[in-house]
Amino acid sequence: MNTDKLLLVASGFSAKQINDYDYKGNGWKIVTINNGWMACEDWDYWVRSRDFTGERPTSIKDSQFEVRKYAGSLNKFGGHAACGYSITLCAGYWCLDNLNPKVIGYLDADMNYTPDGKGHTHIYGVGYDIEKRGIPDPDRMAEMHGKGNPNYLTDIYNRFRDIAKDNDCSVYNFSKDTNTRLPYSKNDPSIIDKEIES
Repeated sequence: MNTDKLLLVASGFSAKQINDYDYKGNGWKIVTINNGWMACEDWDYWVRSRDFTGERPTSIKDSQFEVRKYAGSLNKFGGHAACGYSITLCAGYWCLDNLNPKVIGYLDADMNYTPDGKGHTHIYGVGYDIEKRGIPDPDRMAEMHGKGNPNYLTDIYNRFRDIAKDNDCSVYNFSKDTNTRLPYSKNDPSIIDKEIES
C-alpha cells in the first residue's frame, strides 16, 4: 500500500494541534499512537504497544485499522534493540514498511512532560510510565538500553530519520511546542502540501 503523506499523532498536549489543519481534507492519512486516538476520531490506523493499558476506542469503523503487531517491520530494519523500544519509533518503522510514505509528520512526540495546571502530562491525564514508574517512557528506554550514551535518544530517533530518507521518505516535527526533544526539522503540513502541488 502506498500512502504519500502520514501524520503520526502521540498523546501529549500538542496533539490538540491536529485541529489547526485539515489533514484529511488535504489527503493525509492519520496514524494514532497509543492514547493519541483521543485527539482525533477520524484516524486511519491505531498503533498500540503490546502492553498498552490505556483507554481504547469504544468503536472502530470499517475504514480504521488497529495495529498490534510490528515486530516483523522492526526486524526488517535491524531489530527491536536497534530500532528502539518507544512506541513512537515502532509506529514509524511499521508505517515505513507497510504504507511506503513520502512524508511523515510527527505531532506530539516532543517528549515534553511538563505538567499543566492540573498536574497532567498528557491529553488523558498523567502519563502511565510517569505515574507507575516515576519516569517517562523515552527516558526509561534510554536508561535501560542506552548503555550510558547521553545522546541515545537523539541517536535512535535520527536513525529512523536516516532510514526513512534512504527509503525516499522525509520526516518532520509538526508540533509548535518549542520545548521539544524530538530531533526532526520543524515543518508545517500546509507548506508540504503547497510544495507537492507546485
